[in-house]
This record gives sequence, C-alpha cells and structure tokens, in this order.
Amino acid sequence: MSPYVFYFDLLLGLVCSSFTVILNVSTVYRHFPWKTRTRQYTMIFTVMAFQIVYALNAVFYWIYTMIMHHARIPDLELTFWHGNVTFALNVITITTELFPAVDRIIAISYPLSYKKTVKYNVVCCLIFSMSLLLGLMSFFVTQRVRRTKPALVFNEFVSRRVFYVIASIGLIFCCCHILVTIVVLLKVRQFKRKMRASTLQGSGNMTKVNSIVVYQLLLAMFLQVTPVFVNLVLRMFYNIKTSETVGPLESTLLAVYVFTCSVLYWRKLKKGSAVYAS
Repeated sequence: MSPYVFYFDLLLGLVCSSFTVILNVSTVYRHFPWKTRTRQYTMIFTVMAFQIVYALNAVFYWIYTMIMHHARIPDLELTFWHGNVTFALNVITITTELFPAVDRIIAISYPLSYKKTVKYNVVCCLIFSMSLLLGLMSFFVTQRVRRTKPALVFNEFVSRRVFYVIASIGLIFCCCHILVTIVVLLKVRQFKRKMRASTLQGSGNMTKVNSIVVYQLLLAMFLQVTPVFVNLVLRMFYNIKTSETVGPLESTLLAVYVFTCSVLYWRKLKKGSAVYAS
C-alpha cells in the first residue's frame, strides 16, 4: 500500500471528524435554549450526541495514528486501549443509526401513542448502545495477544476472531439497514398520502424529521452498506484484502458518513426554523 494512500485516508478522516464536532456541537448549542422542543427530534439529537463522542475520539485516533506511523515509537498500552475504545465506538456509531429509522416507523404507525413512547425509545437506544459498547470492549480484552515487540496498530494486539465478530455485526447491520430502509420509505410514502388528504397538527416537524431520516438512510446505504458488502465479497470469493491496497478505508468512510450527517442536521435544523412540541 502506498504511504500516500494511507496518509490520505488518515487526513480525510481527521478533517471530517473535526468538522463533525464543530457542526454537531453548533447545532445542539443553537437549539438547546428552546424551552419548547418537539418530541419528533428527540432521537435525532440522541444520535447527534453519539456522533459527537465518536468524532472527538476519532480526532485523537487519527492524530495519534499519524504520529505513531511517522515517529515509529508506539506506546503499547495506549495503542491497545485507545484502539479498543475506537473500534467499539465505530460499531456503536453504525448500529445506532438504525434507531432514528425505527423511531420514524413508530411515529408514523402510531402517531397518538408516540408522544408517550418516545422516551422509552431513547432509553432503549441508550441501553442497547452502552451494553454493546461495554460488551465489545470486554470481548476485545479477552482476545488480546501479548506482544513484546512494538506494534503500530490495534489489529496487531488482538486475535483475528475480533475482526470476524466486527465483520459479522457489519453484515447483520447491512441486512437490517436494507429492510428498515424499505419499511421507512413505504411508511413515509403512506404519511405523505395522509397529508394530502388532511392537515394534521405538527405535521411540519414530522415531515422535516422524516426527510432527515430518509436522507440519512440513503447516505448510509451509499457510504456504509455498499462498502461493507463489497469488502466481504472481495475477501470471501477473491481473497482480496482491501486494507492492504486502500488502507483503513472503512474507518475513513465512517468518518465521511458521520460528517455528511452533521451537514444534513446543520442544514435541516438551521437557525430560524421554528420547532414546536408535537
């Protein structure tokens, strides 16, 4: 692999993660003073909080990786533990993207009871994410391979079983994402038909959140689902390891995806857009 490709991936990931922090924090801060918030946006802001945590960690990860590859003096413990947290957060960031879609399905299917269930939806998202995060970090620790020689990347500290598990979770995510995307598109189409027939209170907020989630699902399909499927096909049928030719592209594409989501939130929730409880 060319070092230019490697450093290009790292720099692109660093830039995207940095701007993600700036845009998401700006969006949250801009809307935080509102005394009256719509419940329709609750899951969106929950996911934004996860993305801020991911992006902050990613910024440090990209910088640390570049320094270590340039200086060739890695800190063994720091490389392992930060890689542990980073890879676990990457998985969490991907899987939590399904919750806004499920939230939209519930909101469109059961609009009257949605107001009472939205808090439970967020609690389920938090419990699932934290449980998966702690579970993955614990699993990574059990799979650690002791090294006496310097290692530059997290991959060299753990057994191959770790990446089989991550690949399996990625495959499950892809399948779930395709199914959920189809259901959301059908539900949004159904919702638009109802809007043409009648005018519902608070439908403006609901329409905006629906469009945000649809765009987010399409972005994930292009930047996450497709690359994962392509990588799995190349490895399983042609024994081609993309990491050896294009570097940490999946991690870079995740950073690009989260950045595009932050731009989407920033544009859709721009200042001056009125949001009322619904």
